[in-house]
Amino acid sequence: MSPPVHLLVVEDNDDDAVLVVDRLRRSGLTVDYQRVETLDGVTAALAAETLPDVLLCDYNLPSLSAESVLGLLHERELDIPFILVSGQIGEESAAALMRAGAHDFVLKDRLARLAPAIQRELREAEIRRERRQGQAALRESEERFRLLAEHAQDIIFRCRLLPHAEVEYLSPAVTAITGYEPEELMGDPARLFKTVAPDDEHVMEESWRSPSPDLMLLRWRRRNGDSAWMEQRAAGIRDADGRLVAVQGVLRDVTERVRAEHDHAAMRVRLHQAQRLESLGQLAGGVAHDFNNLLGVILGFTAFVSEEITSAAASDTTGRWAAVREDVGRITHAAERAAALTQQLLVFGRREVVQPRALYVNASVAAVEQLLRRTVGKDAKLVTDLADDLWPVWADLGQIEQVLLNLAVNARDAMPGGDGTLTIRTRNIEIDPTMAASRPGLVAGRHVQLQVIDTGTGMPPEIAERAFEPFFTTKAKGSGTGLGLATVYGIVTQGGGSVQVESSPGQGTTFTILLPATDEVPAVDETVVPAAPVGTGQTVLLVEDEPALLEVTRRHLIRAGYQVLAASGGAEALAMIAGHDAEIHLLLTDVLMPEMLGKEVAERFLAQRPGTPVLFMSGYVGSALTSQGRLDPGVSLLEKPFAAAELIARVSQLLAAERAPRAQDGA
Repeated sequence: MSPPVHLLVVEDNDDDAVLVVDRLRRSGLTVDYQRVETLDGVTAALAAETLPDVLLCDYNLPSLSAESVLGLLHERELDIPFILVSGQIGEESAAALMRAGAHDFVLKDRLARLAPAIQRELREAEIRRERRQGQAALRESEERFRLLAEHAQDIIFRCRLLPHAEVEYLSPAVTAITGYEPEELMGDPARLFKTVAPDDEHVMEESWRSPSPDLMLLRWRRRNGDSAWMEQRAAGIRDADGRLVAVQGVLRDVTERVRAEHDHAAMRVRLHQAQRLESLGQLAGGVAHDFNNLLGVILGFTAFVSEEITSAAASDTTGRWAAVREDVGRITHAAERAAALTQQLLVFGRREVVQPRALYVNASVAAVEQLLRRTVGKDAKLVTDLADDLWPVWADLGQIEQVLLNLAVNARDAMPGGDGTLTIRTRNIEIDPTMAASRPGLVAGRHVQLQVIDTGTGMPPEIAERAFEPFFTTKAKGSGTGLGLATVYGIVTQGGGSVQVESSPGQGTTFTILLPATDEVPAVDETVVPAAPVGTGQTVLLVEDEPALLEVTRRHLIRAGYQVLAASGGAEALAMIAGHDAEIHLLLTDVLMPEMLGKEVAERFLAQRPGTPVLFMSGYVGSALTSQGRLDPGVSLLEKPFAAAELIARVSQLLAAERAPRAQDGA
C-alpha cells in the first residue's frame, strides 16, 4: 500500500476542504490533510518537521492571497506542488498565478481533474528531485504552458512569418469556439483566414504582419454557420536582427459580450423612445382637456354662424354671403385639423381612451374601404387580399380604422401623381418562441397579420429607421405633422402588437402589423338607433364648467327638441336635481371639473334617480373613467370636440336603449 499523500489545504471554508479531500479519496488517493487559513498557519505548516507533499490553495481568501502563499513557497525555496483550487477565477488571474509558479488550477465544480493533477504533480516533483535544478525548471515551465494552453478558454496562437508564413500552434480551445480541430487550421494561414468574415479577413491578415498589432474585434464563422465575435490581442516577435519573424497572441470569444452590448444599445433606444412617448403623453394630456373645450366652442359657434349664413346666402345675389360662408368653412376646417392633431398626440402618447372589443380586422377593412379608395385617389389602384376564417382580435374599432387610414395616407404620398397600387392583406400567423425572441416586443402565439403594401418611391434605410419617430417627416413644410406613423406605432403597441416597416428606394414600402388573436367571439351590434335622432321634449341635465361650451351644447340640445337643465358645476347640478320634481331623462356631464368630477356627479345623481342614462363628455378623461387606458365597463363617453349631429345621435341612442326595456316590461 502506497504511503498517504500529505496535503496542506489553504482554505477558509472547512466544508469546501472536506469536499475536496473526500473527492480525492473517492478517486483512489490515500490522503491526510491539514487545513489552514492564515499566513501564520501556512508559515507554521511549512516550518514543520514533515512538509506537505502538495499544497492546495483557494484563490479568494479573506486574510491572505494565493499570491502570498505561492510567494512564501518561493521564498523558502520549497519544491512543493502548488495547485490553485477555486470556485471562480478569471483567466488572466489564473494565468498570472501560473506564470508566478502555480503548478495547476482546478475549478471547484470540476474536481474530477484534481486527483489526476495531484498524481501528476507528485510524479513531477519526484522527477525534479532526481534531476538538476536547471533541467527541472525548464520542464516545469514547459508543463505550465501546456496546462495553461490546454485548459484556457481563449485560443492561443502562434504564426511564423519567415522564411514563409505558417500557423505553428493553435490551442485546443479553437475546437470549442469554432468547431474546427487545431490541425484543420494550422499550416497555411489562408486556412485560418477563410473562417473569418469576408469583411474582416484582410484586416486580420494585415494585423499579423504588423510589428505592433492593435487590439481588434473580428467576426468569425463557426463550422455550423453561426457567427462568433473574437477579440484579438497579439504581439509581433523579432529576431536578433530586428526582423519580424512571428506573431503570437490570444483570441478570446466575446460573442456574448457583443450581443449584450447590442441588446443594451437597442434597449437604450427603446428607453429613449419610451421617455419621449411619456413626455409627449404628459404634454398631450395636460393640454387636451382645455384645448378640446376651446375647439368645441369654436366648432359649435361656427356651426351656428354657418347655418345663418347659409340661410342668408340662399337669397343673396351679390355673392357676398357665399364668400363669408367659405371663410367660416376654413375656420371649421382648421378647428377640425387641430382636433385631429390633439387626438393623434393622445393616441401616440397613450392617453387616448380605448374601448376595445373582439372584432374582425377584415370587417374593419371593409368598413373603411370606400374611404380608403377616396384617400389614395382615383388614379391609384386599391387591392384587398383578405384571408378567409381570420381570427378575431381584441382592439378598438376606431383605432384600427385610424391605422388603416394613416397608412393609406402615407402610401398615397409615396406614390407621386397618384399612380400605383395599394394592397391591404390579412393573414393568420403563428409566432413560435424563436421568432418571438428575434423581435423585441413580440410574444409567441396566434396573431393576425395586417400588411399595407404600396408600390411607391420607397425609403432608404436611414429614413425607414426613423419612420415611427414622432414629428419626423420628409414632407414639405405644412404638408405633414410627422405624427401619422407615430400614431400607428402607438395604437399597435398599446394593443400588445408590433409593427415593422420594410422599404428600399424605388421598391415600395410594406408595413407589417401583428395583432394578438383572441378567443372572444365578436358580438353582433344590436344597438337600436332611432331613424330620426331628435328629441320629443325629454329633459336633459347638462353639467359643464366651461361657460361657452355649456351654451353651445345647450343650444344643440334645444334645437334637437330636448328640454335642458344647464348647470355650471356639480354642486349646482345636485341643487337642480333636488328642486326638480319632474322626470330627468338623461344626465350629460363633463368629466374633469374643478369642484366635483363628473363621475361623482353621476354617482350622486343615480343614487336619487336610479336607472337614468348617463352620458359623459370630455376632451381628456385621464384616469377618471379608465383603467389602464381602457374605459370602465358600462360607461358611455362622448369625446370632445363633437359635432351637433354626433351629440344628438348619442343622446337619442341612450334614450332609445333605456326605453326598450320599459316597453318590454309594459308588454
